[in-house]
Amino acid sequence: MWEKRDCFPLEWVEDDGGRAEAGYKGIENDCVVRALAILTHPYSGRAKGRHYRECYKLMVEAARKRYPALMSARRGFKYFAFSKVFKNAGLKLVWERKICTMNIATVYKHYGDCIVATCSSKHLAAIIDGCVHDMLEPCNGLEKKLSKVEAVWAFA
Repeated sequence: MWEKRDCFPLEWVEDDGGRAEAGYKGIENDCVVRALAILTHPYSGRAKGRHYRECYKLMVEAARKRYPALMSARRGFKYFAFSKVFKNAGLKLVWERKICTMNIATVYKHYGDCIVATCSSKHLAAIIDGCVHDMLEPCNGLEKKLSKVEAVWAFA
């Protein structure tokens, strides 16, 4: 599954973060949950599917505290919801810019394993060991979505 794509500066690993093992079908707008599950799974000591379900539950609970009926993983999450969950998971916002200037390869070089938020697509993905772990395949649109990074969360 490890592939280097000519259109993309880092290797890509197709990874749903344990979504399928947790019993969820298809691909939804759950990139926040996937990124958190992917980055924190090695430290959780739990099965991948169970860890995804726990991350999903944490995100939904955080979102519903502010907007009880509006938020679910299928619709994505607002910043206020996932920033609190990321902080509780040991992640710290280490870089954020209104003007997106840093590309994904530079992010990994400076911060190592992390979660990145992109400028143009409101998409989050995990970077582990120099590889982007995500469901969206580079060269099918991901290279544009991850070309410029808006925010980076890494372990504190």
